[in-house]
Amino acid sequence: IITLKKHVYEIFESNKLINTKLKSNLKIKPSAELPLKFEMDYTYFTQKNQVSFIQIGPKQSQINEWYKNNVTLLSKNSDNFSINMVIKEDDYENPNQTFKPFLRDLESDERVKPTIVTNKDSLSKLVKNAGEAIPISEWNTEDKSYIA
Repeated sequence: IITLKKHVYEIFESNKLINTKLKSNLKIKPSAELPLKFEMDYTYFTQKNQVSFIQIGPKQSQINEWYKNNVTLLSKNSDNFSINMVIKEDDYENPNQTFKPFLRDLESDERVKPTIVTNKDSLSKLVKNAGEAIPISEWNTEDKSYIA
């Protein structure tokens, strides 16, 4: 069985998006005052110079950390970035997993957009958006203090 992380990577790689339009494992510093850094799985800049993060849902054991990092990023920054949360339907619907309440809470911020993966076409919108992104060489991060 292929992991969701690997599946997403293979789709982005086959569309030649990684290191052209998508930067992987970009370090984020959600608050200037806090000694906290974490990585976003993928990041791209829209044509409007808006940052768009893509995060693959974490393992069950890392959900608390994942949630804390995202809440900090969202609460400490008013910038109009977006966070695309990619989660397998099985993990989202599984009663033994705690994804759903955490994701629902994060979704109360309109910048958070869930992508629930149900089939091979579930990522087509993300692939399309990333394909229309600004090339990494043209990124302007001056006013994006949360990019470490």
